[in-house]
Amino acid sequence: MSRHRHVPFFLALEIASQAWARALATTCEGLLSPADLAVVDVASTYRRELFTGDVLFDVSLAKFGTSSLTFALELTQHDHSAANLTATLVKVDADRLHSMPFTAEQRAGLERLLLV
Repeated sequence: MSRHRHVPFFLALEIASQAWARALATTCEGLLSPADLAVVDVASTYRRELFTGDVLFDVSLAKFGTSSLTFALELTQHDHSAANLTATLVKVDADRLHSMPFTAEQRAGLERLLLV
């Protein structure tokens, strides 16, 4: 019996959200937090099964607009590309009812994650 266990897709998505939240905290510390954003779209493509153990997440910003951004995540396990995920989020007001534009300071922080 294998000592590695299958990772359900929803757990992989949860861990991916932690990875983009960490990237956001690193580049926009004090300027923008996950609580300022609402998830509006998530897409994932798995090329191989994920198992318990170490997974490397490469997080970048695929695009961002006036009030939305899309994170791109590449998951690698055992030196093999395992999955691609994208998550599109929108900056929202305090009541979480309306989109809000990113400030110039937030945009400058986010640009450090933008794919070249």
